[in-house]
Parts: sequence; structure tokens; C-alpha cells
Amino acid sequence: MKNMIKVTSLMICLLVCFGRSTQAQVSKEVRYAKALYRQVSKARERGRLFESISELNKGGLRIPRVGTFNRIERYFYRLTPEKKPTLKTILVKIERNNVRYNQEFLFNDAGEPLYVFESQNDFKKFKYRVLRVYFHKDKLIQWVKGRAVIDGKFLQEKHKARARYLLGEAKKYYQKYKVQVAGIEQMK
Repeated sequence: MKNMIKVTSLMICLLVCFGRSTQAQVSKEVRYAKALYRQVSKARERGRLFESISELNKGGLRIPRVGTFNRIERYFYRLTPEKKPTLKTILVKIERNNVRYNQEFLFNDAGEPLYVFESQNDFKKFKYRVLRVYFHKDKLIQWVKGRAVIDGKFLQEKHKARARYLLGEAKKYYQKYKVQVAGIEQMK
């Protein structure tokens, strides 16, 4: 009986310790993304990042069977001493009739998405106003909707599907950025 209690106690201790180390790892990754976000935002505000802009329907003319539509993509990046462009963040603003979407994608130096911010006023389609999603090596680690903070492991499938979509969007925009800055390294 005493051995059974000892084994059970040991198992509980291991589970608690393992759970805390996993939580600390997630917190460390989110803290890193938040610190990088603050750093990149300051650099962007101070004009210390290069910027490329892509805008669709700048004048906001009505498109048949769509209505008014406008999309602005702003790509912010640094150049290494070798003139290699390193993407830091992408800001996307989409307006369609009276619906607005704002998205921001944060990337590490390896080009991996770390953080996605989304705000919108399309309440018919989405039940949130602001969403923050954190990733580590393409794995969802945290979902923040309003004040609710949920570890990526405990999300419902519909939330995981939205996170996968946003991760795909980040990668799609990253590829567009690569096309835009191609050739910078060869400039003299």
C-alpha cells in the first residue's frame, strides 16, 4: 500500500512538473513574440524599416457585383549588411462596402510567422472583433480572443481551422514579399 502511494505521488509530481515546464515554454515563446513585436513596431514608427506597398483599387471605385473594394498591403523589412531583405511585418487592410478587416503578420528572421493580429467588423461572419494568434515553428501555441487566452492544445476545431487559415495567409503574403524584393541583393 505504501509503495502504491509513493508511486502515485511520484506520478503526480512528474505530471505537475512536466505541465509547468510546457506552460513555461509556451509563455517564453509568446513573450519572445511580444518583445519582437514591440521592437518592430518602434522601428516602423521611427522610419527605420524599408516599406513596400501594394494597393488594389486605390480610388475605391465600385466593382460590378462586388461593390466598393480596396486592399492595401504594407511590407516592412530590414536589409542586412549584404543587402539581403529580412521581412519583419506585413500590415493588410481590406475594405469591402462597410466591412473592414485589418491584419498584421509578424515574422522572425527565418521568415516564420510568429504572430497574427486580426480585427474586423464582419459580425455576420465572425463572432469576434479582435483576435491574436501566436505560432512557433508553424504550430499554434496561443489564441487570444478579446480577454480569453487559450493554449493552442485546448482549442476547438473551428478555432484551429481559423488559425490554419491565418497561418496560410501569412505564408501567402510572405511569398508575395519575396517576389517584390527579388533582386535587391544584386543592386549596386
